[in-house]
Amino acid sequence: MLAKPSARNEHQPTPPMSDEQAARRWARTNDIAVKKTGRVPPGVLRQWRDAGSPRPAPPTPGTLSPATAAKIYRGAIKPVFKAAMQQSENGEPPFLSSSPCDGLRLPTGPVTARAILYGPEVGTYLQAVHDIDPDTALFIVTEMATGLR
Repeated sequence: MLAKPSARNEHQPTPPMSDEQAARRWARTNDIAVKKTGRVPPGVLRQWRDAGSPRPAPPTPGTLSPATAAKIYRGAIKPVFKAAMQQSENGEPPFLSSSPCDGLRLPTGPVTARAILYGPEVGTYLQAVHDIDPDTALFIVTEMATGLR
């Protein structure tokens, strides 16, 4: 699954990257502060040109992300093999005696932690909300305590 081409039509060319886009990527990889949107400062463009106007390498053609491979496996592949291992309603034996999915290890993707308020930030935030609307403050306390987003 990881080697399968993605849904993007590989016959359609991708639009070329502009000089500003390339300079922004170059600046980020070289730890030069640039904004995520808007114009790239002239000084950064000058540094990029002095470095030989490097362009990022083209992405590897069409591999699935670990999360997409896991979704396909859990949503389509594993249930089919599980059903093939069960006896049918009319008494026919199962098609498979064991699943080829047994022992399959899915690729792992990056795990990121959510931003959570701690300590005095919570009290300041809740006091500001309570001053405006006490009912909303109660709702927000419930959300924060249960981890709702």
